[in-house]
Amino acid sequence: MRRTLRWLSAALTCLALGTAAATMPAHAAADWQDDFDALLAGLASNYANFEDQIRVRRLELPALAARQRKALTEATDDAGRRAALEGLLRALRDPHVRIDWAPAADQAPGPVCASGIDGGREGRLQWSRWPAFTPLAHDTARIFSAGLLRRPDGRRLGIVRLGLFVESAYPLACAEAARRLGLAPDAPCDASCAERRDAVAAQVLDTALVDTVRALRAAGAAMLVLDISDNGGGSDWNEAVARRLVGPLRSARIALLKHPAWQDWIDGRLNTLAPGAPEAVEWRRVRSQVARPCDLSVAWSDGEITTGVRPLPCSTLVHGRLHSLGTVEPWGPPVPPGVNRLPLVLLVNEETHSAAEQFAALLQDNRRARIVGSATAGAACGTFTAQGTRFTLPHSGARVHVPDCVRLRDDGSNERRGIVPDTMVPWAPSDSPWLRTVKAAQTLGRLSLR
Repeated sequence: MRRTLRWLSAALTCLALGTAAATMPAHAAADWQDDFDALLAGLASNYANFEDQIRVRRLELPALAARQRKALTEATDDAGRRAALEGLLRALRDPHVRIDWAPAADQAPGPVCASGIDGGREGRLQWSRWPAFTPLAHDTARIFSAGLLRRPDGRRLGIVRLGLFVESAYPLACAEAARRLGLAPDAPCDASCAERRDAVAAQVLDTALVDTVRALRAAGAAMLVLDISDNGGGSDWNEAVARRLVGPLRSARIALLKHPAWQDWIDGRLNTLAPGAPEAVEWRRVRSQVARPCDLSVAWSDGEITTGVRPLPCSTLVHGRLHSLGTVEPWGPPVPPGVNRLPLVLLVNEETHSAAEQFAALLQDNRRARIVGSATAGAACGTFTAQGTRFTLPHSGARVHVPDCVRLRDDGSNERRGIVPDTMVPWAPSDSPWLRTVKAAQTLGRLSLR
């Protein structure tokens, strides 16, 4: 159930696009048209947010398809033809949708601890430059760039930076995990190794976060502020962090795509349950719905459907009782009371993505935190099933990555709408990091501490 990292996906995409022109063989014009048709069909059947593009966003899909097919036909080289397909995907404005023109075979494992990544590093909110900010001195607080922000009224706020929800992205925690596992930080780390590393790193981070929150409170903090602005996402560790801070939470519901990947996921779940168990009965009911086909490819040619004049012929989604923890039980296993005793605020912005949005929505929908900043990216759910629903174009071999899940808010809406703050910060696109920090500090200075 680990979500796709938006920042990593973007980096890999740029690498793929940069090398594709030099390495890909040329294709006939007819082959490109076939790939374009396969792209349209693949999106209609493999993309969990396709229905949202029609029902909620009212994207004019027939006009988009016609425009990009014209660009494809008029292109004089493969670079132009690739651009035509990329333009169609870009128009969806979904951060989790991307195309990899030169998909590699299974890559060699990366190191236990990657260099140059630090989830605790400041983003565009640079509290360390703010005169009224005092960092905490001990090592665990430095993991999260934590410190105290003094308001004009003299009250102090505890600031904790969570720049990624990736256990191994915090260098001190990853190094300690490697030490406990007897691994060199630069040793190759396959999937099994990464799972063990992340489990231990999560334990290290849990202890560090608890110590940091307690230290901030002991130092006089009247409010805890978690800075998740510019957070590109990560894994389900976010759910553990939220519960460690505030205690039991009701998880978000997940809408399932009618797709073989979900049938396989449910089959795996059923294999762990007694046939007569209530949860098994629920999963068999849901599986029967997931197996029913729904073809929405007509939306690429029927403008009356995309404008809402005529209803969709069917739905590609199943709204069962699955929650983001992977169970039909929304509360998950019992957890102790949260460590935080202060009013909780989350700082978000337009570059808060995916798992970070899940974190914000979880706390907002449970009324356990106030959200401050600007509306988030709307990346929402990325990958839930083990295999995902990506698909390959027949001639170019390009791989199209799409979300396989829809995460639902408390009101039933798709998290793709983004997380709307309770209190807005008037950031402008032209703001420097300093000015963004000024505006954030001013907004925090006006918040009620209750």
